Amino acid sequence: MKIVAFGYSNSVGLAKSNNEPYDIKNLFVGKPIRQWKTDKGVGEASGHESIEIPFQSNDELLNKIKNIAFPALVELKTEPLPEDPTKNIIIGLDVICTLWDSVPHNKK
Repeated sequence: MKIVAFGYSNSVGLAKSNNEPYDIKNLFVGKPIRQWKTDKGVGEASGHESIEIPFQSNDELLNKIKNIAFPALVELKTEPLPEDPTKNIIIGLDVICTLWDSVPHNKK
Protein backbone atom coordinates (compact mmCIF):
# COMPACT_ATOMS: atom_id res chain seq x y z
CA MET A 1 0.00 0.00 0.00
CA LYS A 2 1.41 3.39 -1.02
CA ILE A 3 0.94 6.08 1.61
CA VAL A 4 2.42 9.41 2.76
CA ALA A 5 4.41 9.05 5.99
CA PHE A 6 4.81 12.15 8.20
CA GLY A 7 7.00 10.78 11.00
CA TYR A 8 7.36 8.11 13.68
CA SER A 9 7.42 7.59 17.44
CA ASN A 10 9.39 5.01 19.40
CA SER A 11 8.60 4.66 23.10
CA VAL A 12 10.41 2.06 25.19
CA GLY A 13 10.58 1.81 28.97
CA LEU A 14 8.88 0.64 32.15
CA ALA A 15 5.30 1.53 33.11
CA LYS A 16 5.04 3.92 36.04
CA SER A 17 2.14 2.05 37.64
CA ASN A 18 3.38 -1.56 37.59
CA ASN A 19 6.97 -1.48 36.29
CA GLU A 20 5.97 -3.65 33.31
CA PRO A 21 8.05 -3.12 30.15
CA TYR A 22 6.50 -1.41 27.14
CA ASP A 23 7.64 -1.01 23.54
CA ILE A 24 5.35 1.16 21.40
CA LYS A 25 6.32 2.05 17.84
CA ASN A 26 4.03 3.99 15.48
CA LEU A 27 4.34 5.44 11.99
CA PHE A 28 2.29 8.61 11.42
CA VAL A 29 0.67 8.47 8.00
CA GLY A 30 -1.84 10.46 5.98
CA LYS A 31 -5.37 9.15 5.62
CA PRO A 32 -7.72 10.93 3.21
CA ILE A 33 -10.18 13.11 5.12
CA ARG A 34 -13.62 11.56 4.83
CA GLN A 35 -16.28 13.35 2.86
CA TRP A 36 -19.92 12.61 3.45
CA LYS A 37 -23.36 13.31 2.09
CA THR A 38 -26.82 12.56 3.47
CA ASP A 39 -30.29 13.88 2.82
CA LYS A 40 -29.67 16.32 5.72
CA GLY A 41 -26.36 17.81 4.61
CA VAL A 42 -22.95 17.44 3.06
CA GLY A 43 -19.38 17.48 4.36
CA GLU A 44 -16.68 18.44 1.88
CA ALA A 45 -13.04 17.71 2.56
CA SER A 46 -9.68 17.73 0.87
CA GLY A 47 -6.28 16.56 2.01
CA HIS A 48 -5.12 14.11 4.65
CA GLU A 49 -5.36 13.69 8.40
CA SER A 50 -2.65 12.01 10.43
CA ILE A 51 -3.27 8.56 11.89
CA GLU A 52 -0.93 6.13 13.65
CA ILE A 53 -0.14 2.62 12.44
CA PRO A 54 1.97 0.43 14.73
CA PHE A 55 5.14 -1.07 13.34
CA GLN A 56 6.99 -4.24 14.25
CA SER A 57 9.65 -4.00 16.91
CA ASN A 58 12.87 -4.96 15.16
CA ASP A 59 16.14 -3.07 14.76
CA GLU A 60 16.26 -3.32 10.96
CA LEU A 61 12.83 -1.74 10.46
CA LEU A 62 13.40 0.90 13.17
CA ASN A 63 16.74 1.95 11.61
CA LYS A 64 15.15 2.16 8.16
CA ILE A 65 12.38 4.41 9.52
CA LYS A 66 14.85 6.56 11.51
CA ASN A 67 16.71 7.36 8.28
CA ILE A 68 13.69 8.64 6.32
CA ALA A 69 13.69 12.37 5.53
CA PHE A 70 9.99 12.93 6.31
CA PRO A 71 7.53 13.54 4.73
CA ALA A 72 7.90 10.65 2.33
CA LEU A 73 5.88 8.49 0.00
CA VAL A 74 6.35 4.89 1.14
CA GLU A 75 5.19 1.43 0.17
CA LEU A 76 4.04 -0.38 3.32
CA LYS A 77 4.11 -4.11 3.93
CA THR A 78 1.51 -5.00 6.55
CA GLU A 79 -0.09 -7.99 8.20
CA PRO A 80 -3.02 -8.32 10.63
CA LEU A 81 -2.24 -7.30 14.21
CA PRO A 82 -2.25 -10.55 16.28
CA GLU A 83 -4.23 -8.96 19.15
CA ASP A 84 -6.82 -7.42 16.79
CA PRO A 85 -7.00 -8.85 13.26
CA THR A 86 -9.21 -5.93 12.15
CA LYS A 87 -6.12 -3.69 12.38
CA ASN A 88 -2.72 -3.92 10.67
CA ILE A 89 0.89 -3.77 11.82
CA ILE A 90 3.71 -2.62 9.54
CA ILE A 91 6.27 -5.37 8.98
CA GLY A 92 8.32 -3.58 6.32
CA LEU A 93 8.47 -0.54 4.09
CA ASP A 94 10.26 0.90 1.10
CA VAL A 95 10.76 4.61 0.50
CA ILE A 96 9.54 5.65 -2.95
CA CYS A 97 10.56 9.31 -2.59
CA THR A 98 10.66 12.15 -0.08
CA LEU A 99 9.51 15.73 -0.39
CA TRP A 100 13.18 16.76 -0.27
CA ASP A 101 14.11 14.64 -3.32
CA SER A 102 12.60 17.23 -5.69
CA VAL A 103 13.41 20.55 -4.00
CA PRO A 104 15.02 22.89 -6.56
CA HIS A 105 18.52 23.93 -5.45
CA ASN A 106 19.03 27.01 -7.61
CA LYS A 107 15.58 28.49 -7.85
CA LYS A 108 15.79 32.23 -8.64
